[in-house]
Amino acid sequence: MKNLNFQDSSSDEFLHFIDNDNFKPSTLTQLENGPYLKKLEDLKKEVRAFYELSNHDVTNIIDNDGKKISNIIHMKNISHAFKNYLVQIRRLRMVIEPEFNITRVVQPSNQICYLAARGYWFDDSGKKKRVFTRNFGKEIDYPKGKDDPNAYEDARREIQILAINEYESLYP
Repeated sequence: MKNLNFQDSSSDEFLHFIDNDNFKPSTLTQLENGPYLKKLEDLKKEVRAFYELSNHDVTNIIDNDGKKISNIIHMKNISHAFKNYLVQIRRLRMVIEPEFNITRVVQPSNQICYLAARGYWFDDSGKKKRVFTRNFGKEIDYPKGKDDPNAYEDARREIQILAINEYESLYP
């Protein structure tokens, strides 16, 4: 047990991650985000409670000799739970403020140009991947093409719906 470092700053980093959502101000005022912001706050309270409990349990379950195998398993379970919480928080933040880009898609049969939103999601290991794609309108309907503010808002809305559905299927 001499390699354990109880003086490191990882707990501070974890709490900093929990507390700092880094949302754009406009994200916080969008009405459709209200329920998900509430879910995020509730989840953060749950994580903080688990964090406090795990800190208390870990300091009390390790014997002075450090030989109990069950403690190692328990520690792995705690570590696994924290990783799951991190992924869940990242996913819920992605629901609230989706990350996406807008691309042009040309329909081969009629050569009509559409705009498509391609959104990101966190996989089970916590890596961000592009998983959502949704066509959301004809390019001619947006005067500035993919740089049109209305295109941005429509793309955000479409990707947010996909992210909400994915989140709610994983965390009913």
